[in-house]
Amino acid sequence: MKGKLISRRGVTLSELLVTIAVLGILTVAVSSGILSSLKVYQTSKDLSHSQMLASTLSQALMDELRFAGDIVTDEEDGLLSYTSPSVGKEAAVQTDGQGQLVLVSPALAGKASPILGSGSYAGNSAQAQITYQTSARCFAVKLYILNRGEVVRELDFYVRAING
Repeated sequence: MKGKLISRRGVTLSELLVTIAVLGILTVAVSSGILSSLKVYQTSKDLSHSQMLASTLSQALMDELRFAGDIVTDEEDGLLSYTSPSVGKEAAVQTDGQGQLVLVSPALAGKASPILGSGSYAGNSAQAQITYQTSARCFAVKLYILNRGEVVRELDFYVRAING
């Protein structure tokens, strides 16, 4: 029995180095796969949030503009103000300093009324260009959703003003 224990060989240095090299290559392959998966996940999550924000903001703008009255435009049909059912006379849609759409009106005494809560934006920001087509009695809305300063969603829609 003693003879069997003494004749047994150990691991050589070259075998140990080859094993460490193989494990290193596997670690690099797995970690790069995980990193690329995380990047794809983050991109799809950002796109999903931007799509949800575009849908929610467009519905909120439709609800707001549908009942607008006393519409005032400039020479190129750009919307200057309207009477809003929620904030009163001389209302306008603007983008605030955080990139969120808000309603402003003299009735609010310098405060802006957010169209959506700040949690709805999930790292995105929004811009809107609203014109009023007098002949058609409808608003033409261009809604832009931005992520890190880059436009990721663009939505065009029309809202017929019932009280226009």
